Amino acid sequence: MTTSNRGWLRLSIPEEWDAVGEGIWTSPHGGHLTVSDVLRSETEITPEIAVEAHESWCEAHRMNSQQIRMEELPNRLCVLRSFGETQTDEFMMVAHFWLQTQLSLLVFRCPLERLSDDDLADVLNAILEAKPVEGNSKR
Repeated sequence: MTTSNRGWLRLSIPEEWDAVGEGIWTSPHGGHLTVSDVLRSETEITPEIAVEAHESWCEAHRMNSQQIRMEELPNRLCVLRSFGETQTDEFMMVAHFWLQTQLSLLVFRCPLERLSDDDLADVLNAILEAKPVEGNSKR
């Protein structure tokens, strides 16, 4: 398990993925994963705020989203995720996580020709198994 840079979000990143910096990993197949905390708000983050942040991010990075899915995990962590291709022929999966006043961003990208089912399974598992660090869910 690893935590996000502000220490509020826990993610399961497979051991075989190489850590290449704080919140940055590469997969054995050439995928690239980054996780960063992007906002700590004075007020509670609403689904509308998260959707706006997600759509703005995808537009700014020229991602052609194929699907947008929002869900609340059993641990009350909310996730908004989508996937698609970029103008540079990369596959990208993006997820925004939020709980009360914290918002984090996960980005997985990989050249289409190197995209692996194993990488996709690892990233989806990290997203679906994400959880707030104990003690931070009350903020």
